Amino acid sequence: MALAELIASLRLGAAALQGLQRFRRLFRLRRQVVFVLRQLYSGWTVGADGNQAILHVRAVFGLTNTSNDMCLIAQGVRLRQAGLRYLRNWQDCAFWDLGGEHVGPSSPGAPLDRRTTAIFQLQHPFRVHKSPPDRTERLSFNIIVLDQLNRRHRVRVRLRRFGPRP
Repeated sequence: MALAELIASLRLGAAALQGLQRFRRLFRLRRQVVFVLRQLYSGWTVGADGNQAILHVRAVFGLTNTSNDMCLIAQGVRLRQAGLRYLRNWQDCAFWDLGGEHVGPSSPGAPLDRRTTAIFQLQHPFRVHKSPPDRTERLSFNIIVLDQLNRRHRVRVRLRRFGPRP
């Protein structure tokens, strides 16, 4: 009798565990976009506009939409330098291409079909208060791509300096 009750309680526990797992799957965020950085074509350099320093950031990615049933329409790109002191310093990027289609601030967006990969290029004159030191070789940036449902697809990249140091 005790063995039968134990087996029944184990079955009930297994059913409850499966129900909990199914419930958690409803709220789990799946990564829909995969970013692959192409290091050879990506980097940054320093310029100046009057008294303000400007980092010219260029990043080239292979962007893959892993969704089986939904096309992704990229509508905006934001970026900032990584680090705690730059938390509120997001800048909207106006110069980016997805799959050879240039997207500007007033365009409706660039589509990326389901289960496909396209080249994503971003160029941004990033305004900073102070130029990085000359010995700095790499800088980290956080990039967000906003889609048609206003979901944020994030990536953090470390970009190397283009050309020789000044």
